[in-house]
Amino acid sequence: MPLVSGQLPTTTAWRVVALLPAQGPVPLTWQIALLMARANKGDALALTLLDENSASGHQIQTADSVLDEAVLMARPTDSIERAVVQTTDPIKELTQLVKRLDADIVLISADHPLSNQISGLGCSIGILRSEPEFAKEVQEKGFRKIIIPASGGPNAPHAISLFKDTPASVDVEALYISRTDQGLNEEALGKERLLRVLKAADAEESVKSKV
Repeated sequence: MPLVSGQLPTTTAWRVVALLPAQGPVPLTWQIALLMARANKGDALALTLLDENSASGHQIQTADSVLDEAVLMARPTDSIERAVVQTTDPIKELTQLVKRLDADIVLISADHPLSNQISGLGCSIGILRSEPEFAKEVQEKGFRKIIIPASGGPNAPHAISLFKDTPASVDVEALYISRTDQGLNEEALGKERLLRVLKAADAEESVKSKV
């Protein structure tokens, strides 16, 4: 695992790892990672994995410039690290890093080359889809609202817990979508499920709900 740029965290903390591309604009993945780190009073690692057998000096420099841009997006109070790592087996390397760093969640964009191979990392995984224009808008104006679908499934409480202590400037809302043709019973069911999900996430006071 040649670490060719930056450094890996050495302290124990709540941690989100954002897997960033080796070129192009910084995706929304990183801004979500920063928001999560703030909400959980932890740190965020911007990580780029390069092929050890084929990465040129120019590719390393380009990957480094993407991480430079990511660092500039952070606030002075954010706890962040950045690293470019060369490897012959990116998924094995990522799995080992997650274990070594005791990471809580890994975030990756859906258009990242490794997004369809991510599984079994030993931590939560978030695969994000977004348009570059939206990432630019968020960078300029910040997040205004986070909506989390919550129909009562097992992932909903965990997703809510990740954002329940988000700064007050960002609204967090658990959403249940009911069928209009099911009448008031469906709406009542939605309210009951939302209440149960918020209680499971210990977020009854901090997260809004809507049916």
